[in-house]
Amino acid sequence: MIIKILLLFTLILPYSYANAGWKFRAREHFDLHSLSVDGGAKSKFSGLSNTITWGHEVKGKHYLGLYFNPVLASMAEAKDNNTPYADKIKLLTAGLTAKNFFPWSGNFFSRGAIGWTQLTSNSQTRANGVSLYAAAGYEWFFKKHYSLAPEFGYRHSMLERDTEVGTFTFSLAFHIYKL
Repeated sequence: MIIKILLLFTLILPYSYANAGWKFRAREHFDLHSLSVDGGAKSKFSGLSNTITWGHEVKGKHYLGLYFNPVLASMAEAKDNNTPYADKIKLLTAGLTAKNFFPWSGNFFSRGAIGWTQLTSNSQTRANGVSLYAAAGYEWFFKKHYSLAPEFGYRHSMLERDTEVGTFTFSLAFHIYKL
């Protein structure tokens, strides 16, 4: 059900706020997660996710907003599970994000985020904490109304019970600036 709701946000909401300074944005991700508990061996997870943001944007300059990122991931290989988490995890993050374009570099940008994180799994194990995110990307503008923005990033989540999740992510966003 949550996937259907997020898909609705991804497809409809960017159009409804296309001409305002305050905008909904969505990015689709492919994530590679490395999970360790108590400094032990790492378990590998991967999956698709998305990020929904709502914030204020000045096209080609900056974006500051709130984000929500639900991640559903499966273990890469069952033999890799060295944690109390089962073969599927859910990693929810929400917080503050900022995107800034470098004026000297054309359309290159950096993104940073800080947020609250909750990790759960189908074994009912749960841990809360904080996450930090850093990314870089490039935005191609088409006819001044649309853009395509690939982005590479890393999120580090520090959770309860000495649990850490490192996430490498590739994101792709399609933006509509004017209809």
